[in-house]
Amino acid sequence: MRVLSEVYGRAYVVQAVFTVLKSIPVLSWSGSFVSSLVHASLGSSVKPVSVSPLYVDDRVLLSGSVLDGRILARSVLEGSRLSFRVTFLTKQSLDIILSKLQNLEAKSLRLENVNFEELRLPKDPQGISGDKVLVSIEFLPTIFLYRGWRVLYPSPQRLIYSAASAAAKLTNIDLRKTATKLAKKTELVGTPKIKIEEYSIGKKEGKERIVKTFRGTATYGVYEAKNAEILIALIKLAEKINVGKSRGIGFGQIKLRSFTVIS
Repeated sequence: MRVLSEVYGRAYVVQAVFTVLKSIPVLSWSGSFVSSLVHASLGSSVKPVSVSPLYVDDRVLLSGSVLDGRILARSVLEGSRLSFRVTFLTKQSLDIILSKLQNLEAKSLRLENVNFEELRLPKDPQGISGDKVLVSIEFLPTIFLYRGWRVLYPSPQRLIYSAASAAAKLTNIDLRKTATKLAKKTELVGTPKIKIEEYSIGKKEGKERIVKTFRGTATYGVYEAKNAEILIALIKLAEKINVGKSRGIGFGQIKLRSFTVIS
């Protein structure tokens, strides 16, 4: 499999950690807050593929949720440890990007640590053997789409097609046949443990923009080890590029929790 730099130049995953120098109010969805920080620091020369929600002291900040018609704002307190992930394409040097992230001190954030990883297609085999594999995934607020409809549950088809589509765009490798075959060999097992939630993503022309999402965990049954290997590879890539709609403002963050071979 090809490295992304062979196609586009440089593709990086950046994990940045900050100390909060002064308490910061977060009035809407924290992924929107991260997106604004990224654009403020890196400017238009860096094109984000996706961002994560905001993490405060290693816990995701579910700010901007709507409860009984009220939008729940949050405050990130002085001294807190704040972190986020951004995946982007760029030809700039990492030193330039690091210096730009340090400029966020003007926004009451002191950069403490930053890790850069060149984005590659996962290719290390999991060593799976057996005809049946259970794969468990955690979803942070996510929005799937199907022909304009919003799909607010962890559909195996939408998960596979979304992850494969994003991977194909980044790598210039046609994965349509692979995704179609994989979707026929994958199904939800049991009842997903999810919640339907609403979040504000900020105001436009004075009007609050509210979106519906789902959040929770789901377990998928995959038939044949080779198909489970492909699904896990797509999930591991999707952990860094998100799935579904509005990845650029932090929706669609997922995490592979476990996989189990059924004898």
